[in-house]
Amino acid sequence: LKDFNKAIYFLNKAFPLFDKNLLRKAQLANNLGNAYSRLNQETKALLYYKIALETRKHIQNITNNELGEIHTNISSSYLKLYELEKASFHFEQAKIYYLSNNPVNQLALSNIEEIIGQYHLLRFDIESAIKSYEQSQFLHDSILNTPSIESGNRYLTLANLYMQPPFRDTLKGLFYLKKVNKVESELLKLEALILSTSILINNKKYSEAKISIKEIL
Repeated sequence: LKDFNKAIYFLNKAFPLFDKNLLRKAQLANNLGNAYSRLNQETKALLYYKIALETRKHIQNITNNELGEIHTNISSSYLKLYELEKASFHFEQAKIYYLSNNPVNQLALSNIEEIIGQYHLLRFDIESAIKSYEQSQFLHDSILNTPSIESGNRYLTLANLYMQPPFRDTLKGLFYLKKVNKVESELLKLEALILSTSILINNKKYSEAKISIKEIL
């Protein structure tokens, strides 16, 4: 229902009731972190993510997925706070845990690669960002039933990245924009049309650009 304030209220009611059930306590702390993160309160989110991490460290037979999940969440919050070194430490930890699984959790690994791509973007390292986003999409392509809108967002990001220096690779940009147009999302298609129109303008194809602008309007 996306009513995160009410979710936080009830999670806080439940949290102290599970001091003897560490597995449940860790999950509640993680859920509290997620709720605060959705409200863009990353400092509070980190507080609970760290409680979840410390609690999980004391649980016997805790899985690599569970430890990887919490390191992923911590790294995501640090990225939003622009604390890049701390974000880097935690997504590398998450990657180690996910790669320790047999079989490897490809969906989780894909999400980490996307976070690493965001990290490189904040460092203005476009080449490394492209590699991470393409690796993320490669992993997603090997997973059945991946929501198409997730792929569409990555395709749009890749199209934008290829149009930036040092690449300015129009062909690659258009290649990913065509993939966006196959996604069942009118908003993504509109954003793709805006980007393709800017490509036409940059290439001085003004007649085609005018047609696209009318379609955008």
